[in-house]
Amino acid sequence: MSSQEKDQRHFLMTGDKFVDWKGNEFAVIERPRWSFRDLFRSSGQPVRVLSPNGTLLFQMPPQRTRDIDQLWIEDDSETRIATLRRTGREAMTANLFQASDTNGDPFGDIRGDSLYTTFEVMDSRNMPIGHVSTSGGMTTIRCPDDGDRWRFLLMALAIAAEVAAELQAQRTP
Repeated sequence: MSSQEKDQRHFLMTGDKFVDWKGNEFAVIERPRWSFRDLFRSSGQPVRVLSPNGTLLFQMPPQRTRDIDQLWIEDDSETRIATLRRTGREAMTANLFQASDTNGDPFGDIRGDSLYTTFEVMDSRNMPIGHVSTSGGMTTIRCPDDGDRWRFLLMALAIAAEVAAELQAQRTP
């Protein structure tokens, strides 16, 4: 067995599921059904990410816009696990984000492209230590550590980025 197959930090999002390198499904995305009634509501049903046995791993608000300004994830008791907030742009080609914990204390930075297809988790020396990247209908995720906080936050970012990228593609010039 290769080290990549054992590594729980490196996995794929394809369709509405997350799989490890062996193809074993470990999470399913349950998206809310869309309706005209929900279009004008500020709070809709959350996007839920479940384990294969149906246990809630985390939930997040649905992405409704072309840009990701703020994203948070909650556990089953609706307690925030982590928040991702856009802190700026870099020469209109990159989005800069800061990840913070339940107390609002920062624990990492993420730099993403303007098309929401590639994100890099940066360490304190501004070196990449993790990523989310989409190509060919599949998203590759590499977490900087084995903790659920980064794992769930990057899974949520991949879900939100997929919707934001689709909405950007629909933008008329």
